[in-house]
Amino acid sequence: LEAERQSGAMLGVCMQNRYNASNLFVKEHLEGKRIDNASGIVFWHRDAAYYASGEWRGKWETEGGGVLINQALHTLDLLIWICGEPSAMTAAISTLTLGDHIEVEDTATLICEGEHPFIFSATNCAARDCPVELTLLAEGECIKVLSRDVLVNGQLHHFEDSYKQLGKACYGSGHEALITDFYDCIENGRHFAIDGAE
Repeated sequence: LEAERQSGAMLGVCMQNRYNASNLFVKEHLEGKRIDNASGIVFWHRDAAYYASGEWRGKWETEGGGVLINQALHTLDLLIWICGEPSAMTAAISTLTLGDHIEVEDTATLICEGEHPFIFSATNCAARDCPVELTLLAEGECIKVLSRDVLVNGQLHHFEDSYKQLGKACYGSGHEALITDFYDCIENGRHFAIDGAE
């Protein structure tokens, strides 16, 4: 942040899932509503071969963390973006199945208090990758977010993003939209919303 201030350059962080149409719909739909509770689930599969594929993987010094920083970061970001920064948190991390292969956590659970409380659970110990899920309870509505689909009290809202998907389906299609927005901010002197402080 200090380097950004001193340079006069613009720092942007790639939280591309904020640009997915389904997530933008949920953010707008919940604007001004009280979120009574929310949850996020990331149950994916990473094995010893995955961690052996890169010298940096699975080490505190070079990866900085495990499932929270590498696999589940974007889903946790969505919860904080929608629900707000927690005022308090109780959390636990553990290495349940990959302890012989990694230093970092393979499982994490967070209970976040605040104006809009949420719980988050992530593991890369699942037998196979499961779809990421967000569930939000707000003023009598149950909202479930699944990639391109949002269910509001059982009513389906389907979204086809205008931007192409790059890489795995779990990456979403927000990269192109985010990068386009970032360059537009530079060209037109606008502040990029997902800066270092954000």
